[in-house]
Amino acid sequence: MPLHPNCRCVGVRASSRAAIPFASTDGPVEVNAIVGGVCHRCGMDVTDAAVAGVPPGNLRVPRLEFVAVWAAGERRNREQGARGVTDWYAAGVVVTCRWLAGVIVTDQRGHRAPAYAPVTRRRNTAYEELIEAEFLAAELLDLRRPDLVEHRPGWCEAIRATLRWAWRHDGLPPLPLDDRTDNASTLADTG
Repeated sequence: MPLHPNCRCVGVRASSRAAIPFASTDGPVEVNAIVGGVCHRCGMDVTDAAVAGVPPGNLRVPRLEFVAVWAAGERRNREQGARGVTDWYAAGVVVTCRWLAGVIVTDQRGHRAPAYAPVTRRRNTAYEELIEAEFLAAELLDLRRPDLVEHRPGWCEAIRATLRWAWRHDGLPPLPLDDRTDNASTLADTG
């Protein structure tokens, strides 16, 4: 049963926020393409099931830290969207984390598919060799796609920072870790 009337967010824990736009790579849309479901009236959190499904070889940082960053990105994306702000940096972190986690996402038309790679937009589930190739592509993204720098400020930097941190274990987390991170305190560090 949906969490809200006339909503397709079955099986996903939702926040109580009103309709929140999501900054997708195709621009802001009214439907959240969020882990585990689509919802027109609520923002959604990183679920325990999504976290449990993260392939251990996809991360070079502790799982609990990865979850904290992912949840912080989802929260920042919702909060900025509620203010009418398109936050390309937060969207870049979220899309990269979803792909690394190997989650299935639902787009605004209700189609379910693996989260796409943030640079190459491949629909292949992330695995070690593919993550390395995506990391190398991300390092040159702003040179190969200067339009993204102009029209999606923060997008390229967020993808690079997230992959550099989560995959190469180099640098700081792309978003600050704090005590407010959704679910992070309740999830066991299994990575």
